[in-house]
Amino acid sequence: MKEIGTLGSKPIYIPMNPNIYFGQNLGKLLTDPRKYRRLIGKLIYLIVTRLDITFDVGVLIDICSLYQLYYTAACRILRYLKGAISKRLYYHPSSQLDIVRYSAIDWAGNPIDHHSATGYCAFVGLDT
Repeated sequence: MKEIGTLGSKPIYIPMNPNIYFGQNLGKLLTDPRKYRRLIGKLIYLIVTRLDITFDVGVLIDICSLYQLYYTAACRILRYLKGAISKRLYYHPSSQLDIVRYSAIDWAGNPIDHHSATGYCAFVGLDT
């Protein structure tokens, strides 16, 4: 959050504003799109362990636009994580669960519209 400049921001409890429509009224372009891409990359990394932000990050990945509106939405997810720091999956060490995770990302791999794709799956089961 320090790199993004939202370290002192107040936490929120909903990761994405349900009243924002990502449509035609896009607003202004970002001056530094690399900052937005780095933030999205970090959020993609987090969805492996933070399942509560998977849908919201997926929306931002699917759109993958370089407008201020989307950057603000990505920063809102950081503010949500700040407020939900104690929410996590916890598996007791004595439960002997076998956890296997796979993830893949394709940054702008679609040759037609250059959209990105990401996916992951996690298998949780008893170790036999």
